[in-house]
Amino acid sequence: MATEAQLEVLNDAFDAAVRDGDFMATDDPRGWIYRSSVLYDTCIDAGMSLDEPDHRAWAARRVTQWLVAA
Repeated sequence: MATEAQLEVLNDAFDAAVRDGDFMATDDPRGWIYRSSVLYDTCIDAGMSLDEPDHRAWAARRVTQWLVAA
C-alpha cells in the first residue's frame, strides 16, 4: 500500500508526463524520456508490479482511485 506522500509524488509525475503529450510531437525529446522514466520509478515506488505493461495507464488508474477515495 502506497503512502500519502508516495501518491502525491505519483500524481505530480503523472501530471508532468500528461502535459508532455505525444513523444513524436514534443520539442524536448530528452525531457520527455526523462519525465517518463521518473513516472516509471514513482509507479514502482507506489506499488506497481514490474510486469505491468503500461505504466502510464497504471498511474492514471492509481491516481484516480486515490483522488476518488479522498
